[in-house]
Amino acid sequence: MAVPQPNAQGATALVIPASPTPAGLAAFRHRHIHHPGAVVPFHVTVAAPFLPLASLDDEAWARLRRVAAATEPFDFVAGSICCFPTTSVLWLAPSPVAPFEAVAGAVHRAFPSVRPDAGRPTFHLTIGLGRTPDDLADMLAAFRAAFERRLPFRLRARHLDLFVEADGGYRRLARFALGPRVTPGSGRQ
Repeated sequence: MAVPQPNAQGATALVIPASPTPAGLAAFRHRHIHHPGAVVPFHVTVAAPFLPLASLDDEAWARLRRVAAATEPFDFVAGSICCFPTTSVLWLAPSPVAPFEAVAGAVHRAFPSVRPDAGRPTFHLTIGLGRTPDDLADMLAAFRAAFERRLPFRLRARHLDLFVEADGGYRRLARFALGPRVTPGSGRQ
């Protein structure tokens, strides 16, 4: 699958979008994520950085399709509010985490050069990214006022998305449906 390459040096990231995005959360994230990544929908990052855009050849696309096809869609919840205080990130913890670990492991087996930061990622759903650590308290208060009574969010992982960094922001380059493709008459429900 040849894909137009806006910038052959572009960094890429693999993410699992969380669906459905709870009502009002996209607007909250847009207001409280002070980073170009705010355009990436509510998600759990699987691998960032992934591969340089120039490395995505036909074989890489085929491996990504195989990883997605071998992963059944799964349900999870996000309810524990957490933070990385030194980087001013407010996030929700997905549970269970094992399906995310399985996807990350499959990606690493398919692409051995792709390794999570520090060897063990902290899977999370970013809801706010302040400019300074002092922003955390305000973001947390705003999030609790708007969403705490609705927690935990009940979510589903249905896709593996590939994003590329381009022109100071990010855009989705590809979407891979999780699970094997169903063809008419295959008998799969």
